Amino acid sequence: MLPEKTTDRRIIKSHRDIRAALVDLLHEKPYENITVQEILNRALINRNTFYKYYSGKSALAGAMIADFKRQYADLVRQRFSGHADLSTLLQLAPELFSQRKLLLALWKIESKRHHLYADMFALIKQGFWQQMQQKNPQYQSDNAGYQAELYATLALTSVRYYFERDLPLPVAQLSTIWREMIDVADVQAA
Repeated sequence: MLPEKTTDRRIIKSHRDIRAALVDLLHEKPYENITVQEILNRALINRNTFYKYYSGKSALAGAMIADFKRQYADLVRQRFSGHADLSTLLQLAPELFSQRKLLLALWKIESKRHHLYADMFALIKQGFWQQMQQKNPQYQSDNAGYQAELYATLALTSVRYYFERDLPLPVAQLSTIWREMIDVADVQAA
């Protein structure tokens, strides 16, 4: 997280430059192949400045992922609040779209410590499950876990598909698109 109470613009700029450098590099090569020196060169900062704030590349990635997850968890809470409707989703989608370059870059970091895509999947699945329980506390389907997993898969795959094409998520059309897919794949009993 960037320092909130710091008013020194140089510190804020250093953090932004370091983070932007990592994002740019992630769009060029795998995380494992990125070195701290490359981040320094891209950010135009010296080694001492970098290590003043981060203990290494993993600490930088972890801080960026933690910051994004905090923001994303809030979006998921809004999405699955008991009174969320299509207008809520239409308001949330542009906020997520504005961060697509960061999101797509951070998804490329997959390690034991860092796994944003899997974390986002779990947040969506949990939010869907909780909403299912709130809407119908008596719902005891054996398929409830499957439905939560499927919803999370559809939601994140949709985000990835559109954002990789630099397109906004068509929130208002998603349920129609998903229904069309199910209709095409529908297998009728003989």
